[in-house]
Amino acid sequence: MPIKKFMLLISLGLSLFLMPKPASADLTADLNRPDQTIELRENLSFKHTNYDIKLDGEKVGYVTGDFFHPFGDTISIHDNSGKVIYSERQQRRRWSFSLVRQGSFYDKNHQFAGKMKAPFWQFFTKNYRLYDSNGKQIGKSTQNNWKNILHHTYDIKSGGQVVWQGRNSVHVVRDTVYLKHLHNSKVPAEQAIIVTLVHQAVSHADKKK
Repeated sequence: MPIKKFMLLISLGLSLFLMPKPASADLTADLNRPDQTIELRENLSFKHTNYDIKLDGEKVGYVTGDFFHPFGDTISIHDNSGKVIYSERQQRRRWSFSLVRQGSFYDKNHQFAGKMKAPFWQFFTKNYRLYDSNGKQIGKSTQNNWKNILHHTYDIKSGGQVVWQGRNSVHVVRDTVYLKHLHNSKVPAEQAIIVTLVHQAVSHADKKK
């Protein structure tokens, strides 16, 4: 085989290997594949919280969050093109002079898709209840402060078993959260991502007090 032809084949092979994979046409389906780990890597921003979403080491989308806004948090999941596929808007409620977090979920068509709500009374651990669009509770997310002294873990339970489990890695500059899908349930990946990042934001705020 001539040297030039051989070098051309090598060059073509490297180009195909290094070429980025095309973005999926349906990020919702990708996020909800069974038995996978979703990586949420924080980006540095002075204005908003921003996380890259990675599957198998490749960026498939990102999350933007305006946490602790005076009129309520806004959190959105985007695909790589910037399209919002899922979002959550906080509704502030007062009860016994305390703010109780409650937020509504919306799908890619801006239709109501459920809600998350903190109970009025919480002791030692932070938790949120997750509901579907019919108002039925489908899960509960709990931050475990004492499972590991180096990082928080987050358990999302449905039907009496842990269906999603999150773990944040220890970084000085930025956080990375690994969200593992353990069992099939009615709790979608989008809700699991948002409630876990809310846990993260609340935990950071508590440390600054």
